[in-house]
Amino acid sequence: MPVDPRAHAHRNTVIEHLSKAGRKLELHQVEAQGPLRGNVSPWESQEAESFHGTLMAIWVWARHEALTGQKRFSDSREQAWRFVLEAGVRNLPESIADADYEAPFGCAVLLKAALADRHAGTDEARQAMADLASGVLRSYISGLDNADGREFRDPGFLVWALAEWARACDDDRALKVALTYAEKYFGTKAPPAPGVEPSPEGGMFDFVSTSATRGLAAIATQGETPFLGLWLRERVLQVMPRDFIRRPRDENSWNASVAWLLGAGYTLTHEPGFLDGYFHVMAELAIRDSDGDGALGRDASYPEAETLPTWAWAMAMDALQIR
Repeated sequence: MPVDPRAHAHRNTVIEHLSKAGRKLELHQVEAQGPLRGNVSPWESQEAESFHGTLMAIWVWARHEALTGQKRFSDSREQAWRFVLEAGVRNLPESIADADYEAPFGCAVLLKAALADRHAGTDEARQAMADLASGVLRSYISGLDNADGREFRDPGFLVWALAEWARACDDDRALKVALTYAEKYFGTKAPPAPGVEPSPEGGMFDFVSTSATRGLAAIATQGETPFLGLWLRERVLQVMPRDFIRRPRDENSWNASVAWLLGAGYTLTHEPGFLDGYFHVMAELAIRDSDGDGALGRDASYPEAETLPTWAWAMAMDALQIR
Protein backbone atom coordinates (compact mmCIF):
# COMPACT_ATOMS: atom_id res chain seq x y z
CA MET A 1 0.00 0.00 0.00
CA PRO A 2 1.53 3.38 -1.00
CA VAL A 3 2.36 6.02 1.58
CA ASP A 4 -0.35 8.65 1.97
CA PRO A 5 0.88 12.11 0.83
CA ARG A 6 -0.37 13.52 4.14
CA ALA A 7 2.21 11.41 5.96
CA HIS A 8 5.03 12.78 3.81
CA ALA A 9 3.80 16.33 4.38
CA HIS A 10 3.66 15.74 8.12
CA ARG A 11 7.30 14.68 8.28
CA ASN A 12 8.26 18.13 7.03
CA THR A 13 6.69 19.68 10.14
CA VAL A 14 8.37 17.51 12.77
CA ILE A 15 11.71 19.33 12.91
CA GLU A 16 10.03 22.72 13.23
CA HIS A 17 7.88 21.38 16.04
CA LEU A 18 10.86 19.91 17.90
CA SER A 19 12.68 23.21 17.50
CA LYS A 20 9.79 25.14 19.07
CA ALA A 21 9.28 22.62 21.86
CA GLY A 22 13.02 22.48 22.51
CA ARG A 23 13.25 26.25 22.84
CA LYS A 24 10.27 26.30 25.20
CA LEU A 25 11.84 23.63 27.39
CA GLU A 26 15.06 25.64 27.56
CA LEU A 27 13.02 28.31 29.34
CA HIS A 28 12.15 25.71 31.99
CA GLN A 29 15.81 24.87 32.64
CA VAL A 30 17.59 26.16 35.72
CA GLU A 31 20.68 28.11 34.65
CA ALA A 32 21.83 29.53 37.99
CA GLN A 33 24.61 27.81 39.87
CA GLY A 34 23.41 25.44 42.56
CA PRO A 35 22.11 21.90 43.07
CA LEU A 36 19.35 22.36 40.45
CA ARG A 37 21.55 23.70 37.67
CA GLY A 38 20.54 21.91 34.47
CA ASN A 39 17.24 20.67 35.92
CA VAL A 40 14.20 21.19 33.69
CA SER A 41 11.28 22.24 35.86
CA PRO A 42 7.74 21.15 35.07
CA TRP A 43 6.80 24.82 34.65
CA GLU A 44 8.57 27.92 33.40
CA SER A 45 7.06 30.04 36.18
CA GLN A 46 8.67 28.19 39.08
CA GLU A 47 11.66 25.99 39.77
CA ALA A 48 11.04 22.45 40.96
CA GLU A 49 13.27 19.43 40.73
CA SER A 50 12.07 16.98 38.08
CA PHE A 51 14.21 13.97 37.24
CA HIS A 52 11.90 12.55 34.60
CA GLY A 53 11.03 16.02 33.29
CA THR A 54 14.69 16.74 32.65
CA LEU A 55 15.01 13.44 30.81
CA MET A 56 11.99 14.34 28.69
CA ALA A 57 13.64 17.59 27.67
CA ILE A 58 16.80 15.66 26.80
CA TRP A 59 14.71 13.44 24.52
CA VAL A 60 13.33 16.47 22.64
CA TRP A 61 16.75 18.11 22.29
CA ALA A 62 18.48 14.87 21.29
CA ARG A 63 15.81 13.93 18.78
CA HIS A 64 16.09 17.36 17.15
CA GLU A 65 19.84 16.89 16.75
CA ALA A 66 19.45 13.34 15.45
CA LEU A 67 17.08 14.52 12.72
CA THR A 68 18.93 17.70 11.75
CA GLY A 69 22.58 17.16 12.67
CA GLN A 70 22.46 20.60 14.27
CA LYS A 71 23.92 21.33 17.73
CA ARG A 72 21.15 23.84 18.49
CA PHE A 73 20.38 22.41 21.94
CA SER A 74 23.68 20.72 22.77
CA ASP A 75 24.62 23.03 25.66
CA SER A 76 21.23 22.67 27.31
CA ARG A 77 21.36 18.92 26.82
CA GLU A 78 24.81 18.62 28.37
CA GLN A 79 23.73 20.64 31.40
CA ALA A 80 20.66 18.46 31.74
CA TRP A 81 22.70 15.26 31.62
CA ARG A 82 25.03 16.60 34.32
CA PHE A 83 22.01 17.24 36.52
CA VAL A 84 20.59 13.77 35.79
CA LEU A 85 23.86 12.08 36.68
CA GLU A 86 23.97 13.91 40.01
CA ALA A 87 20.26 13.48 40.74
CA GLY A 88 20.39 9.78 39.92
CA VAL A 89 21.61 9.10 43.46
CA ARG A 90 18.22 10.33 44.72
CA ASN A 91 16.04 9.01 41.94
CA LEU A 92 17.43 5.65 40.81
CA PRO A 93 17.18 3.04 43.57
CA GLU A 94 18.95 -0.29 43.30
CA SER A 95 15.53 -1.92 43.47
CA ILE A 96 12.03 -0.46 43.37
CA ALA A 97 9.95 -0.56 46.52
CA ASP A 98 6.39 0.68 47.02
CA ALA A 99 7.79 3.92 48.42
CA ASP A 100 9.59 4.67 45.14
CA TYR A 101 6.33 5.61 43.43
CA GLU A 102 7.79 7.48 40.43
CA ALA A 103 10.92 5.34 40.09
CA PRO A 104 9.63 2.87 37.44
CA PHE A 105 8.64 5.73 35.16
CA GLY A 106 11.93 7.51 35.81
CA CYS A 107 13.84 4.40 34.75
CA ALA A 108 11.76 4.06 31.59
CA VAL A 109 12.12 7.71 30.57
CA LEU A 110 15.86 7.48 31.20
CA LEU A 111 16.04 4.64 28.69
CA LYS A 112 14.02 6.71 26.20
CA ALA A 113 16.36 9.69 26.61
CA ALA A 114 19.51 7.60 26.40
CA LEU A 115 18.24 5.86 23.28
CA ALA A 116 17.41 9.19 21.61
CA ASP A 117 20.93 10.42 22.40
CA ARG A 118 22.81 7.37 21.07
CA HIS A 119 23.38 9.10 17.73
CA ALA A 120 25.98 11.29 19.47
CA GLY A 121 28.11 8.30 20.48
CA THR A 122 28.62 6.43 23.72
CA ASP A 123 29.19 8.30 26.95
CA GLU A 124 30.40 5.92 29.64
CA ALA A 125 28.65 7.63 32.55
CA ARG A 126 25.34 7.83 30.74
CA GLN A 127 25.66 4.27 29.52
CA ALA A 128 26.31 3.08 33.07
CA MET A 129 23.26 4.95 34.35
CA ALA A 130 21.09 3.55 31.58
CA ASP A 131 22.37 0.04 32.29
CA LEU A 132 21.45 0.53 35.95
CA ALA A 133 17.97 1.74 35.01
CA SER A 134 17.53 -1.20 32.66
CA GLY A 135 18.50 -3.66 35.37
CA VAL A 136 16.22 -2.08 37.95
CA LEU A 137 13.32 -2.00 35.50
CA ARG A 138 13.97 -5.59 34.43
CA SER A 139 13.78 -6.77 38.04
CA TYR A 140 10.67 -4.73 38.71
CA ILE A 141 8.80 -6.03 35.66
CA SER A 142 9.80 -9.63 36.33
CA GLY A 143 8.26 -9.30 39.79
CA LEU A 144 4.90 -7.92 38.63
CA ASP A 145 1.95 -10.29 39.00
CA ASN A 146 -0.72 -8.14 37.31
CA ALA A 147 -1.20 -5.44 34.68
CA ASP A 148 -3.14 -2.98 36.81
CA GLY A 149 -0.66 -0.11 37.14
CA ARG A 150 -1.30 3.34 35.72
CA GLU A 151 0.63 6.59 35.10
CA PHE A 152 4.04 6.22 36.83
CA ARG A 153 3.57 2.43 37.01
CA ASP A 154 1.86 1.75 33.72
CA PRO A 155 3.33 -1.63 32.70
CA GLY A 156 2.75 -0.99 29.01
CA PHE A 157 5.00 2.06 29.01
CA LEU A 158 7.62 0.31 31.13
CA VAL A 159 7.73 -2.79 28.91
CA TRP A 160 7.79 -0.65 25.75
CA ALA A 161 10.79 1.35 26.99
CA LEU A 162 12.67 -1.71 28.24
CA ALA A 163 12.11 -3.69 25.03
CA GLU A 164 13.21 -0.84 22.76
CA TRP A 165 16.36 -0.36 24.81
CA ALA A 166 17.05 -4.09 24.91
CA ARG A 167 16.79 -4.43 21.13
CA ALA A 168 19.07 -1.44 20.56
CA CYS A 169 21.69 -2.73 23.01
CA ASP A 170 21.33 -6.47 22.28
CA ASP A 171 20.33 -7.07 25.89
CA ASP A 172 18.77 -10.53 25.67
CA ARG A 173 17.93 -10.73 29.38
CA ALA A 174 15.95 -7.49 29.34
CA LEU A 175 14.16 -8.41 26.11
CA LYS A 176 13.21 -11.82 27.50
CA VAL A 177 11.68 -10.22 30.61
CA ALA A 178 9.74 -7.72 28.52
CA LEU A 179 8.53 -10.39 26.10
CA THR A 180 7.54 -12.81 28.85
CA TYR A 181 5.49 -10.17 30.62
CA ALA A 182 3.83 -8.96 27.39
CA GLU A 183 2.88 -12.49 26.35
CA LYS A 184 1.49 -13.32 29.79
CA TYR A 185 -0.54 -10.17 30.46
CA PHE A 186 -1.17 -8.57 27.06
CA GLY A 187 -1.30 -11.49 24.64
CA THR A 188 -2.34 -11.04 21.02
CA LYS A 189 -5.98 -10.16 21.50
CA ALA A 190 -7.21 -6.67 20.71
CA PRO A 191 -6.17 -4.23 23.44
CA PRO A 192 -8.95 -2.50 25.34
CA ALA A 193 -10.36 0.43 23.37
CA PRO A 194 -8.91 3.76 24.60
CA GLY A 195 -12.41 5.21 24.34
CA VAL A 196 -13.64 3.03 27.19
CA GLU A 197 -10.48 3.16 29.27
CA PRO A 198 -11.42 4.10 32.86
CA SER A 199 -10.19 7.22 34.56
CA PRO A 200 -9.67 6.35 38.22
CA GLU A 201 -11.29 8.77 40.65
CA GLY A 202 -9.22 10.52 43.25
CA GLY A 203 -5.88 10.26 41.49
CA MET A 204 -3.65 13.21 40.78
CA PHE A 205 -2.42 11.98 37.40
CA ASP A 206 -3.70 10.17 34.33
CA PHE A 207 -1.15 11.20 31.73
CA VAL A 208 -0.84 8.09 29.56
CA SER A 209 -3.29 5.73 27.90
CA THR A 210 -2.67 2.22 29.20
CA SER A 211 -4.52 0.85 26.17
CA ALA A 212 -2.12 2.61 23.80
CA THR A 213 1.05 1.65 25.66
CA ARG A 214 -0.09 -1.95 25.77
CA GLY A 215 -0.11 -1.92 21.96
CA LEU A 216 3.28 -0.22 21.81
CA ALA A 217 4.70 -2.81 24.21
CA ALA A 218 3.50 -5.59 21.92
CA ILE A 219 5.15 -3.92 18.92
CA ALA A 220 8.45 -3.48 20.77
CA THR A 221 8.57 -7.00 22.15
CA GLN A 222 7.44 -8.83 19.00
CA GLY A 223 9.54 -6.90 16.50
CA GLU A 224 8.49 -6.25 12.92
CA THR A 225 7.06 -9.58 11.85
CA PRO A 226 4.27 -10.37 9.34
CA PHE A 227 2.08 -11.35 12.29
CA LEU A 228 2.53 -7.92 13.83
CA GLY A 229 1.13 -6.15 10.77
CA LEU A 230 -1.83 -8.52 10.65
CA TRP A 231 -2.50 -8.01 14.36
CA LEU A 232 -2.45 -4.24 13.96
CA ARG A 233 -4.83 -4.35 11.00
CA GLU A 234 -7.26 -6.95 12.27
CA ARG A 235 -7.32 -6.39 16.02
CA VAL A 236 -5.87 -3.03 16.99
CA LEU A 237 -7.28 -0.73 14.31
CA GLN A 238 -10.85 -1.74 15.13
CA VAL A 239 -10.58 -0.40 18.70
CA MET A 240 -8.59 2.77 18.02
CA PRO A 241 -10.35 6.15 18.21
CA ARG A 242 -10.87 8.35 15.19
CA ASP A 243 -10.86 11.55 17.21
CA PHE A 244 -9.67 13.30 20.38
CA ILE A 245 -11.14 11.77 23.54
CA ARG A 246 -12.24 13.95 26.44
CA ARG A 247 -10.75 13.00 29.80
CA PRO A 248 -11.28 14.49 33.27
CA ARG A 249 -7.55 15.08 33.80
CA ASP A 250 -4.29 15.13 31.84
CA GLU A 251 -6.22 14.82 28.59
CA ASN A 252 -3.56 16.47 26.41
CA SER A 253 -0.75 14.06 27.25
CA TRP A 254 -3.19 11.14 27.42
CA ASN A 255 -4.40 11.79 23.88
CA ALA A 256 -0.84 12.37 22.70
CA SER A 257 0.00 8.88 23.95
CA VAL A 258 -2.89 7.48 21.91
CA ALA A 259 -1.32 9.21 18.90
CA TRP A 260 1.93 7.34 19.63
CA LEU A 261 0.15 4.08 18.78
CA LEU A 262 -1.84 5.55 15.89
CA GLY A 263 1.37 6.82 14.32
CA ALA A 264 3.19 3.55 14.89
CA GLY A 265 0.22 1.63 13.52
CA TYR A 266 0.25 3.60 10.29
CA THR A 267 4.03 3.38 9.97
CA LEU A 268 3.90 -0.42 10.12
CA THR A 269 0.73 -1.04 8.05
CA HIS A 270 -0.05 2.06 5.94
CA GLU A 271 -3.69 1.54 6.87
CA PRO A 272 -5.61 4.82 6.34
CA GLY A 273 -7.67 4.31 9.49
CA PHE A 274 -4.62 4.73 11.69
CA LEU A 275 -3.63 7.89 9.82
CA ASP A 276 -7.10 9.42 9.98
CA GLY A 277 -7.25 8.95 13.75
CA TYR A 278 -3.72 10.25 14.14
CA PHE A 279 -4.39 13.49 12.30
CA HIS A 280 -7.66 14.14 14.13
CA VAL A 281 -5.95 13.81 17.51
CA MET A 282 -2.96 15.89 16.42
CA ALA A 283 -5.18 18.63 15.00
CA GLU A 284 -6.91 19.09 18.36
CA LEU A 285 -3.59 19.21 20.19
CA ALA A 286 -2.39 21.90 17.79
CA ILE A 287 -5.53 23.95 18.43
CA ARG A 288 -4.80 23.83 22.15
CA ASP A 289 -1.34 25.34 21.57
CA SER A 290 -2.87 28.79 21.37
CA ASP A 291 0.46 30.66 21.28
CA GLY A 292 2.10 28.29 18.80
CA ASP A 293 5.20 27.54 20.87
CA GLY A 294 5.06 23.74 20.58
CA ALA A 295 4.16 23.35 24.27
CA LEU A 296 1.01 22.30 26.12
CA GLY A 297 -0.47 22.30 29.58
CA ARG A 298 -1.93 19.13 30.99
CA ASP A 299 -5.56 20.18 30.37
CA ALA A 300 -7.90 23.16 30.63
CA SER A 301 -7.65 23.10 34.43
CA TYR A 302 -3.87 23.66 34.27
CA PRO A 303 -3.29 25.80 31.17
CA GLU A 304 0.36 26.68 31.84
CA ALA A 305 2.69 24.72 29.56
CA GLU A 306 4.33 21.78 31.32
CA THR A 307 7.24 19.55 30.47
CA LEU A 308 5.38 16.23 30.41
CA PRO A 309 2.55 17.08 27.96
CA THR A 310 5.03 19.02 25.82
CA TRP A 311 7.24 15.93 25.59
CA ALA A 312 4.27 13.63 24.96
CA TRP A 313 3.15 15.85 22.07
CA ALA A 314 6.68 15.95 20.64
CA MET A 315 6.82 12.14 20.85
CA ALA A 316 3.50 11.99 19.01
CA MET A 317 4.76 14.32 16.29
CA ASP A 318 7.73 12.00 15.77
CA ALA A 319 5.66 8.79 15.93
CA LEU A 320 4.71 8.92 12.25
CA GLN A 321 7.84 7.55 10.58
CA ILE A 322 7.93 7.15 6.80
CA ARG A 323 9.37 3.94 5.31
